[in-house]
Amino acid sequence: MKINKVILKNYRVHAEKEVEFDRGINLLLGKNGAGKSSILEAIGLAMFDTGCRSNQADAIKYGEKSATITVEFEGIDNNEYIVERKIGSGTNFKLYVKGDKHARIKGKEDVLKKIKELAGIETNEKNIFQNVITAYQNKIVGIFGDTSAKREATFNQIFDTAVYRRIFDKFSKEAKTRYETGISAKNEIIEGLEVKIVDSGEIRDKIKERKMQKKDSTEKLAKIVSEIDDFEKQKKELDVVKANLETAESDIKHKKELLASQKSEEEKNQHHFEESKRAVKIL
Repeated sequence: MKINKVILKNYRVHAEKEVEFDRGINLLLGKNGAGKSSILEAIGLAMFDTGCRSNQADAIKYGEKSATITVEFEGIDNNEYIVERKIGSGTNFKLYVKGDKHARIKGKEDVLKKIKELAGIETNEKNIFQNVITAYQNKIVGIFGDTSAKREATFNQIFDTAVYRRIFDKFSKEAKTRYETGISAKNEIIEGLEVKIVDSGEIRDKIKERKMQKKDSTEKLAKIVSEIDDFEKQKKELDVVKANLETAESDIKHKKELLASQKSEEEKNQHHFEESKRAVKIL
């Protein structure tokens, strides 16, 4: 998020004030009472409802009935927006895309909610603006002068870190419970093993017996593997024989077809011969 311009009308000492900001570091220079802090205060009031140093009535220039704060900024969606907040008579609060006043959001709650989204701030936006983004005069290091307990409470509120303490405490408690449960289970296993422990000589005998069984199983497995290899060889031989038989069968079938064709041809020749004999006889 980047603030591009702030326009103040009748806000504290500023009757008509326009301040533009560039990317990077910007400096506000002026004598005491020139209204430097008023500009930052106005930004916080318009964008995060941080409030004034006193009451809003005091923020209106003396002799005027209302004051207007206009802030042009670029949201995290890279679009440019304008927020306008008027305090005093005719109070209003609105937010719209720059160049499109018709598509605007009105009402304090809706405007502040949308600005939080565009600024990428989820919670505690007021404290973040007042203690992290800016600091009022004479309060730049004020938070660090508090007691450790108060400072921790302030940072927890600003950054919403109290939730991590609750998560840590819950995790620690659950981890301790799991650890104690695990220890108890391990102790039960150890006790069970102690009950099942037998004489070392008996254990060696059992190991020897298991080794013999393993050896027999290995030999049986080797024998089975060898038999499988023999069956594979026989299968290959049978496949060759089968292929030869199929080839012979195909040859026999072909020869039968040739014999049948020759027989048919001989019958035709015989028929022609008989006809020729009858023709000769007739002649």
